[in-house]
Amino acid sequence: MIDLKFLRELEKFNLILQNKVSSNYSGQRISTHGGTGLIFKDFTTYSRGDDFRKIDWKLYARTEKYYLRRYEEERNLTLHIVLDASSSMSFGTLSSKFEYASKLALGYAFIAFKNNEKFVLSTFSDDLTLFKPSKGTNQLINILDHLNGLKIKGQSNFLNSLLLYKKRIFSKSLIVILSDFLFNIDDIDQVLALYKNNEIVLVQILDKTEARLDIDGEYLLTDEESNTSVKTYVSNRLKKRYKNNLQHFQKDLSDICDKYGIKFLKVSNEKDIFDVFYELFHG
Repeated sequence: MIDLKFLRELEKFNLILQNKVSSNYSGQRISTHGGTGLIFKDFTTYSRGDDFRKIDWKLYARTEKYYLRRYEEERNLTLHIVLDASSSMSFGTLSSKFEYASKLALGYAFIAFKNNEKFVLSTFSDDLTLFKPSKGTNQLINILDHLNGLKIKGQSNFLNSLLLYKKRIFSKSLIVILSDFLFNIDDIDQVLALYKNNEIVLVQILDKTEARLDIDGEYLLTDEESNTSVKTYVSNRLKKRYKNNLQHFQKDLSDICDKYGIKFLKVSNEKDIFDVFYELFHG
């Protein structure tokens, strides 16, 4: 359960968050390059290949030279937070991965709220739960209520959910995806290739047991999503193989993010949440 106390903690942390907004989160601002807005900036000479429809013909009549009118573009970057709400996210020894991811999601929403930006949080498991981007206090409270009332269940349908969500992106956006990302690596690559023209942040949240497998002996291991169980003896050899496989997977995931210029952070849910915020906004 996330309460208003956490929002007050975010308020105290606001100085750090605000200091990074201008460079890490593009909010309401006027860009310095020519755009399609309504505020006239200056003229530039026409070059072959430029849009001739932007030629100022009145200026041509006076100078007999071709000039283009340039405008400043107001760039409103909508924040989209996409959160994994499947059964695997309910796992956790200290707190669940979902609760931890929800706090990170709320932190991003808080930044948008403080800067009067549009923001939205959507969740996926078997299917995708969609909401509309909006601004203001009500949007923040609605997100908080949705997270607290959500039942974590079902299997992760990452590929189909994110393909469907892509249809909701109508302009360049900041997209934050929070999950354990224990999916097929090719599905992740396919999705991120479609989103690459946006600013993307991927945060992989694992429980400390998943990250380190710091257990020994005989265990009954249960897949939270398929509800299948297997009795296993956790030996040093098994732990070494598991860690190698996890490291290779995370390396592949990191390489995909590098390929598309995506910020990628892997965290354990035992780490102080504000240390993670600091790393996300100052890293």
